[in-house]
Amino acid sequence: MGIPMTRRQEGQMPRSGDIVNVNPFELLVSEHASLRAQLRRTIEAAAMSTAEARTRDAVQALSRAVRQHMREEEATLYPVGERLFGPHGAVIVLRNDHAAIEAKLSTPDSTASRNLASWLESLAMHLEAHLGREERVLFPMMTALMSGKEMDRL
Repeated sequence: MGIPMTRRQEGQMPRSGDIVNVNPFELLVSEHASLRAQLRRTIEAAAMSTAEARTRDAVQALSRAVRQHMREEEATLYPVGERLFGPHGAVIVLRNDHAAIEAKLSTPDSTASRNLASWLESLAMHLEAHLGREERVLFPMMTALMSGKEMDRL
């Protein structure tokens, strides 16, 4: 599955022009890890920072990253999932998660210092539940049902 890979020494990063085997679900899990790390850094910054502008910037950067990730999933991943499972299958739950996360990101008090800790805690709960459902349910189901060519297109 994925694109054929030019063999290099184990652990060595590919050079520009090398062909690399890419599993789209491994990339998504990696993106999820990046979002989790960014969320942790934002929570830590909010807890330690007295600089409201710095904290607001971290929250805004996190919001942009989460929204971008959701847009990409909705444009590429979810249509394939809906084709595989039908419009009322597993993907509908994940689309509803996105709507709930977007509503949380749009909450006006998300950068108010007195409510920031509880807002971040609530966002973390929503986001972790959603990412876990994708990683434990959607990705394995799609991997089992998709051909190599379908994986390459994804």
